[in-house]
Amino acid sequence: FEGGVKGNFEGFSFNLAIFQQSISGFQSNIFTGTGFVLDNAEKQSTFGVEFDTSITPVKDINFTFNMTYLKPKFDRFTRGSTFVSDFSVVQLDLSGVRPSGIPEFSIAVGANFKHQFNDNLKGYFHIDYNLDSPVQIALGLPQYRSQNQSLNSTVTLGVGHGVELSVWGRNIANSQFLTAIFPSVAQTGSLLGYPSQPRTFGVAARFRY
Repeated sequence: FEGGVKGNFEGFSFNLAIFQQSISGFQSNIFTGTGFVLDNAEKQSTFGVEFDTSITPVKDINFTFNMTYLKPKFDRFTRGSTFVSDFSVVQLDLSGVRPSGIPEFSIAVGANFKHQFNDNLKGYFHIDYNLDSPVQIALGLPQYRSQNQSLNSTVTLGVGHGVELSVWGRNIANSQFLTAIFPSVAQTGSLLGYPSQPRTFGVAARFRY
């Protein structure tokens, strides 16, 4: 079920949506380091609010803002799988528990600048920042939490005849966090984790015809 409102005005637009979603037979999985433990929850639901807006104060400049609020839970999950304190996986009734890896709030802000300097030269600049609220990485291990954030940017020059040259950066602030954790295969009682992508820069060339 979803309801919302949209607005579109000169230099400003927005979308607001509020929804309630229920899924029967929702598949949950836990990575154990050598494979996955798969289980199906009888019912999983999510209440959410999404808001996004775009502001164009002048012709060549645009700002964006997006926010999402999510409140998920296992309504009924009588034979769920979860980690316990020694990092082994056991079956447990997870009814009423919040699924791991889903942030409560997600925010993204961005800015775009584009300008036609002359018939043969145009420029484009983009920057965005994304931030999630801290999340529990794995079920049953609330002490291990992670926060996803990244700063990204692109500068592009169109030099005529369909040629575009770009310089880009991803995770410019070199934010570091874990995307997943799992028991060590070689050492019982220890954990391993997958880190986020490091700071990355690159160049690109495009030809449009």
